Amino acid sequence: MNATYLLLDLGSLSLPLLFSFHPKIRFARQWRAAFAAIAITAVPFLLWDVWFTRLGAWAFNPRFNLGWDLLGLPLEEILFFVCIPYANLFLYAVLRRYWPARTQRRSVRLLFVLLALGWIIIGLFTSGIYSIVIGLLGGASILLAVAKMKQFETFVRAYLIHLIPFFIVNGLLTALPVVTYSSQAILNVRLGSIPVEDLLYSWILFQLTVMLYEYFRDNVQVFRR
Repeated sequence: MNATYLLLDLGSLSLPLLFSFHPKIRFARQWRAAFAAIAITAVPFLLWDVWFTRLGAWAFNPRFNLGWDLLGLPLEEILFFVCIPYANLFLYAVLRRYWPARTQRRSVRLLFVLLALGWIIIGLFTSGIYSIVIGLLGGASILLAVAKMKQFETFVRAYLIHLIPFFIVNGLLTALPVVTYSSQAILNVRLGSIPVEDLLYSWILFQLTVMLYEYFRDNVQVFRR
């Protein structure tokens, strides 16, 4: 069905958007900071997407999108970088308010430092272009999160919870398939139909959006409410 990708985007957005107006959550009051963070994050990710699409690392199945393209990307792929980051930010904001980590355990940070080093090693020694870039950037991203995020463990909780919809949405995207990956661009290690690299890709997207959101909300007067 041509509207499949669009429905996945809108389905991901629907509940977070609806509950943004809930009187006990009121995430809509943070929209200035949230949409500024989403817009800035979208720029490098869209450029990355255009580049990797042209390299042939992945492609989009025309059976599952409406056929409206910009710079070689389906409209639904561009919309993805609004809907998914919004849902991620909503989840993080709710957890930060109602279930924040009270302590910052060194063991958790050490675990993620080791995970980051593992991904960097993969990036240095693999041959797939997506694996190289995701390993190096993802490893650096995790190290930055460990060093700079004040609410690191709250973010980790949000990331782990977000894996539930992640496996549903990405599972459908890669199983139908709405998106196909070149076997030469990835490690070819899959969780179901999902390339393992996508776990780190989602981390980077989530982390950058959260860090910008936190910065705008806490430090830029125009975004405070």
